[in-house]
Amino acid sequence: MSGKAESGWTIASLGEVADIRVSNVDKKSRPGQRKVRLCNYMDVYREDYLADSHPFMMATASESEVGRFGLQAGDVLITKDSETPIDIGVPATIVGEVHDLVCGYHLAILRPSSRLNSVWLAKVLAHEGARTYFACRATGSTRYGLANSTIAEMPLLVPTRKEQDRAAEAFVAADEAIRRSEALLAKLEQVKAGLLHDLLTRGLDKIGCLRDPEAHPEQFQDSPLGRIPREWEVAQVQELGQLITGNTPATSRSDYYGGDIPFVTRNRSGHWK
Repeated sequence: MSGKAESGWTIASLGEVADIRVSNVDKKSRPGQRKVRLCNYMDVYREDYLADSHPFMMATASESEVGRFGLQAGDVLITKDSETPIDIGVPATIVGEVHDLVCGYHLAILRPSSRLNSVWLAKVLAHEGARTYFACRATGSTRYGLANSTIAEMPLLVPTRKEQDRAAEAFVAADEAIRRSEALLAKLEQVKAGLLHDLLTRGLDKIGCLRDPEAHPEQFQDSPLGRIPREWEVAQVQELGQLITGNTPATSRSDYYGGDIPFVTRNRSGHWK
């Protein structure tokens, strides 16, 4: 399909603006084949961008497979098969030059034409509309997959290349800011965990500093839980308070479900709600 949209944008099917190749390269290494690095399902599922420095697995592929499924800068990969429909169509972009990298099984390569910016295309595919399109059209019972024609027929609203490039720059900047924030949060979580451990095993002295068992061993004593500050004692929970347990109310209780009585429970994943 193709057509015109407002503001100079065009409408096209994915197959009209990208070369689509569905890989059949498995993870096995076979004698006589070329050694390659293999981009697998989880690489794509977990990452937005894949660079040459990513720790891809080693495998082998035939020369024809390398020629057809070898990856290059600007390729967009999507998960073609999955155990659930919502995990189909997840995209990742190959950024920068890559060497001896081949697309693995359960993935499809989308090689955009000059009309598309790769990052922009990947973000479109990650959008709710595209994910819904793929999820609704995936076929299967225990494992779901996309037909080549389904991928090719996906409709795209295509802005001008200049607009795509500007949007892609904003996407990359935002993703980098998120990555840095996540890295900082991870470091702070480690600091927090270490601080909690020190506070709960060493405690603070009279001037508010962490006790040091090496410099001041006289400040500590042996206990069933190991070395603890001399001012501390070991007790059982039942000695310190009352243990109250309960049961989740039956769903027939309208005073709890939709009524005026609030209650706390945990869902199947173990989170409080």
